[in-house]
Amino acid sequence: MIISMGDLIGFEGYLNTSTPFNNKEHNALWKSERRYNDFSFGNNELAKCEYPRFYGDDGMEVTNLTTELVGCRDSEFDQYGEIAAFGNYPEWQRQISKFAFVQDRLREWRPDVLSKIEHFACITLGMLDLDGYRMDKGLMITVDAQAHWSDSMRQCARKLGKDNFYISGEIVSGNSFGTVYIGRGRTPKQYVENTTQAILLTNASDDKYFIRDVGKNAFDGAAFHYTVYRFLTRMLGYVCPAYTPCRSCANTIKYGWNLRGRGRPSY
Repeated sequence: MIISMGDLIGFEGYLNTSTPFNNKEHNALWKSERRYNDFSFGNNELAKCEYPRFYGDDGMEVTNLTTELVGCRDSEFDQYGEIAAFGNYPEWQRQISKFAFVQDRLREWRPDVLSKIEHFACITLGMLDLDGYRMDKGLMITVDAQAHWSDSMRQCARKLGKDNFYISGEIVSGNSFGTVYIGRGRTPKQYVENTTQAILLTNASDDKYFIRDVGKNAFDGAAFHYTVYRFLTRMLGYVCPAYTPCRSCANTIKYGWNLRGRGRPSY
């Protein structure tokens, strides 16, 4: 995941216990003498911040946060608190919290931070001669930042003669939220009822079917899709994992395949 770091940063008053979510953010401090070379936190408060678009588990944009998220800290890290690796949290809170209590989270929705991340990723791509990236915990990244990063990586790859650079993501959620990330993204209001028509859509199709502009494809596909995993656990006689809703367990043919087809954004 492009926004996960180590565990060098703690929060004032919570060094020996988990830090609750706070939309006003917490004061951060270094846990030891170790530091990141390229990123740092800040505790100065900004009255107004440009927050990214957030989407809910239902695949719809979250529009009721205008009074909850206004200002922020002048920091390259999110300082809103910590969450467990698995649990029932609003998706937008997952995307701005320290993951699993031990992974400092970069503020990738801040353009200057994202620019650094893209620069380092492009260097890595060239040095290791990569043909693609697999994004672990892909839905923890705000979707527009992910789309911008992916576009940047494809541009970087093209300079090296790689015209078919592949970017996949782990989709630890249901179909509706995952669909926001595949290709140019789609909300349930943009689904195509006819599955065949949906699969045949291309980038030349009407923009009304997509969230983002041409070129802003977040993921080309799913590296691990929990909807399929949940169905397989049911089919093999296991109980559906408690930490994720069983969206397609009951009727995979009708719900799983047809919904994924109708909601599949084209590339």
